[in-house]
Amino acid sequence: ADNLYQHVLNAFPNYARAYQHQSDLLDRNEWNGTTIGQRQRIIDSNLFNKWTFLTLAKSYAKIGQYANAAVTLAKGSAAFPVDVNIRLQYRDMANRAFYELWDRAPQIALSNDYETAQTKVREAIELCTDRNPSLFRSRKIKRIAIVGNEDIAQCKLYRITQKISQLRAAGFDAKSFNYTSDIQDYIDNIDQFDAVIFYRVPGFPAVVDAITRSKNFGLPTFYDIDDLVFDCRSFPPHLDSYAGTITEELHASMACGVPLFNHAISLCDYGIASTSALVPLLAERVKTGKAYLHRNALGEEHLAAISAAVLARPKTGPCRILYASGTRAHKEDFYNILEPALVR
Repeated sequence: ADNLYQHVLNAFPNYARAYQHQSDLLDRNEWNGTTIGQRQRIIDSNLFNKWTFLTLAKSYAKIGQYANAAVTLAKGSAAFPVDVNIRLQYRDMANRAFYELWDRAPQIALSNDYETAQTKVREAIELCTDRNPSLFRSRKIKRIAIVGNEDIAQCKLYRITQKISQLRAAGFDAKSFNYTSDIQDYIDNIDQFDAVIFYRVPGFPAVVDAITRSKNFGLPTFYDIDDLVFDCRSFPPHLDSYAGTITEELHASMACGVPLFNHAISLCDYGIASTSALVPLLAERVKTGKAYLHRNALGEEHLAAISAAVLARPKTGPCRILYASGTRAHKEDFYNILEPALVR
């Protein structure tokens, strides 16, 4: 059968259907490399139809080359922009390519270097990103969503819980969503909001999708951050600064996550930072070039704790010194600065 197809193609070199059927035959015989080459030639010769891109992507996926499969489907989507099937398959394949790379990224960082791994992560998440122009909806903002990272209790308090209270006190309707468990709930109700704040969320595919959909609905998007987790030059601190509280593998994983934070920031319109030092770093990354300072502050929880402490404070007794930190990287400061001072 292959010889027959080749005979036809020798006589009719632009017979697209014969090329496609021959590649299908090669695919059924598990000649993967030859199949890929044949289908790529069909595309390069402009003899393709939508099935050429779909079947070539499938061939790449069979041998685990999900990134090449996603790139192929992206080209197919550009060639057939109204074909929903190609677009959906592209999204699925791009996500598969990302997570296949993400699982290997820490080992790549340890085996090669952090920069190599971070570049690969950056390229993988870019495949998952829709860069089409977004809508702009000019209307008064009354309802605000916060899609946030609730992993660190004190950060949740300062940047989510307090902000919800502040927004409500200012007359806005406000609701928070945990990005790890509630992001689909936010997407399903996106039309109920006029603006959205993304707090300290890494740009995994689901987060990228949420930001993109927000912009497609015309919502102004804000990225709120209170740490330098988005800057490869500054984060993570050197492994030694953690004083043995994390492994080398975890440190590498943290480094691989830095491009994801930076990517999510780059998709948003405005920045919100907890310190003046972070403001210019955010401003140079967000789309409008505008970032605003909104500091951590005392709130109801602090005032209640202060009142309770004053009532319970003994008039005599030892003086207790508390060094409180929610960051493991501060261990080095404790050992090198506070311990010697306390000994004296």
